[in-house]
Amino acid sequence: MRHWRERIRRNGPADLLFDVRHSARTLRRSPAFACTVVLLVAVGVGANSAVFSVLKAVLLDPLPYPEPTELAVLWNTDVQRSGRGPAAWPDYVDWRALSRSFEEMGATWTLRTSITDGDVPEPVYGASVTSSMFDVLGVEPALGRTILPEEDATDARVVVLSHELWRTQYGADPDILGRVTRLDGEPFTVVGVMPEDFFMMAPWGDGRLYRLWKPFPASVLDRGRDQHSYPVYGRMREGVSLDAARQDMERVALSLAEAHPETNLSKRVLVRDLRGVLVGDASGGLILVLGAAGMVLLIACGNVAGVLLARGARRRREVALRTALGAGPGRIVRQLLTESALLALAGGAVALLLSFWALEVMRSGLPSTLPRVENTSLDVTVMALALLASLLTGLAFGLAPALQATRVGLTDALKGTGEGAGGGGRARKAFVVAQLALTLMLVHGTALLVGSYSLLRQRDQGFDPENVLTMSVSLSSPSYDDEGARLAFFLELMPRLADLPGVRVAAAVNRLPFEGGTNDRIMIEGRENPTDPNERPLVERKTVVGDYQSAMGIPLGEGRALDERDAFGVPATVINQRMADRLWPDESPLGKRFSFGDEPGEWLTVVGVVADVSPWGPEWGTLPEAYRPYALYPSRTMYLVLKTDVPPSSLVAAARRVVGEVDANMAVREIRTGATFMAEHFAQRRLVTLITGVFAVLALILAVAGIYGIIAYYVTEHTYALGVRMALGADRVRVLRLILGRGLALAGAGVGLGIVGAYAAAHIAESFLFGLGPTDPWFLGGVVLLLLSVSVAAILLPARRATMVHPAQALRAE
Repeated sequence: MRHWRERIRRNGPADLLFDVRHSARTLRRSPAFACTVVLLVAVGVGANSAVFSVLKAVLLDPLPYPEPTELAVLWNTDVQRSGRGPAAWPDYVDWRALSRSFEEMGATWTLRTSITDGDVPEPVYGASVTSSMFDVLGVEPALGRTILPEEDATDARVVVLSHELWRTQYGADPDILGRVTRLDGEPFTVVGVMPEDFFMMAPWGDGRLYRLWKPFPASVLDRGRDQHSYPVYGRMREGVSLDAARQDMERVALSLAEAHPETNLSKRVLVRDLRGVLVGDASGGLILVLGAAGMVLLIACGNVAGVLLARGARRRREVALRTALGAGPGRIVRQLLTESALLALAGGAVALLLSFWALEVMRSGLPSTLPRVENTSLDVTVMALALLASLLTGLAFGLAPALQATRVGLTDALKGTGEGAGGGGRARKAFVVAQLALTLMLVHGTALLVGSYSLLRQRDQGFDPENVLTMSVSLSSPSYDDEGARLAFFLELMPRLADLPGVRVAAAVNRLPFEGGTNDRIMIEGRENPTDPNERPLVERKTVVGDYQSAMGIPLGEGRALDERDAFGVPATVINQRMADRLWPDESPLGKRFSFGDEPGEWLTVVGVVADVSPWGPEWGTLPEAYRPYALYPSRTMYLVLKTDVPPSSLVAAARRVVGEVDANMAVREIRTGATFMAEHFAQRRLVTLITGVFAVLALILAVAGIYGIIAYYVTEHTYALGVRMALGADRVRVLRLILGRGLALAGAGVGLGIVGAYAAAHIAESFLFGLGPTDPWFLGGVVLLLLSVSVAAILLPARRATMVHPAQALRAE
């Protein structure tokens, strides 16, 4: 034993070098085999590397804050209705004072402001924050300071810049501190710049990064408990779990409900971890795609194993000769594993090239709502994991053929007979069955996603995005604190937009379709309304200027649309069909009156009924909705909507010019055509469907190649036996039936196993489905038929070749 160990220590490096050289020469003599294995490894590992890079950047990389797992977002909820929303300012103050599980809390309020230092206003997405917000996040500025406690809610004119804004807008000026910049025409002093890796994202799942921060205005102190505008961030105390924090905030909410029953009776607090809020629904899609990529890798590994087993069977004579010349089992296994390792590493190198290309394609299609999507790259960790995965793939699936080679019978191998001489063995058949089962599961899931996406896009959305141009304006300047100033802005702007050549209708709305909504309880005139506001009907409310329905192409059912007569003071409203059916099911709603809130003096008269449009997207269905004139709710942020007779994008410059003529400090942002608007909403679903579709096609190709390979190998190894059968009288149909039966037995086993797996795994994709059940029999039946059809086609090719062999030629060849 000591002599053996000494020999390994002394000769190991030389033996390894010899094995590598010998393996390289052997593989050079079989280029088709080597290229096949390298390509299989590259496809499987490359797909997973690209997807894992996105998953790592979005989900796995730590957030750039100290102890990020202690960070949470707190939302206001209502026990009598679903959903979540921002907190009221007095509630935030009480949460902060009464909580025992949070070390600190901070509130934020999204700003759509503009830097007006130059000739053209530069739109910037920012936030008003409390000074405690930076303590919650635990990040110190790179330059200067953040907001001070004495500057909270005082109209202090100071601003903190993001590193990116400091670099792009101010040229990374090292003397930026103390510089006065203008936001919406008002002077603000720059007091700090945040670090380069710091980011703070709006908690709405829209992917927008804050680029500057300023204190809350003093007016926030006048906000009541029924005015919900402020998402709240919190840092939990050390050792406090998320569940414990939730229980603590439930206690706080019940305390406030008892103290303020008129506003807080049904209010509760939802506590969620910050990462989960930022990632939102994207995590499910990414995990689904990673699962699909993993299945492709497994199928590719099955093919690698099958190819290596087939090659091992063909090399039985070579292994037998080496054994006869004195090579031991360990030496043979090491040599064969070295070949597998070389192939795997070459496959890993090609996989990295494929990953770079695939990642570029994915990044171009990734929705902007994904946090840190711009950080997606093949870093050293991903590349190392890719090479390690390739190596493990080669070694794991090269081990079985290597061990099989050591069990060869010397006499039978030299004669070319015995076990393993033909058929590929049970292992190859098991791999093919597993490949087909995984392929059926993946193709079935993809078919459901494609069908669901198709149903969503074909569904009548209730509006027509064709020839529509939208853009937002934000009246955030103090000059628009007066509601009359806001009314005057739109009184002047809308006629000018309508007069632009190519504009058919110009209107404005505070929320576009699919981008959320605001709701409230209503009182209905002439009915006995519940005294408890929480028992009254809940209605979505939108504010419009002009004929928004015509501009957005929302069909009018009865009555008329709101227009210039209503926009600035007439208490009229247009409701959707869902609201009409729910509140006035047996009569026309025209002329009926209702009021948001408790003031009967704010009665709105229904003058029209329009088609239903989902405020949150078609996946969420429609809700009762009312459109109100702008004068009744003069929102600061509005979306201009232009229905055009010309390509919408051709009017962007003219619309910008008109807005600038009305207010030189007003920036236009979020400029989109109707087609772009629709594409953005479906971007994540489209990307998940597309990528899983590509993986499903790859899986189908690999599975077909696998079953073709095993049947072709069977035919090649059994040419002599088939020749004997035909010489003894078996006709071509009988031989064809024999081979087809063997192939269909494998296909049937794989399909059967796949059906069980599809039913077990279909619920994973259920949250992405629309209008389809996860076990829809038509889709499953279609996929089964597809897989059996391509399997039969793959089997028939080598089977037909077998029937063309003349018996005499087969016997002579043997």
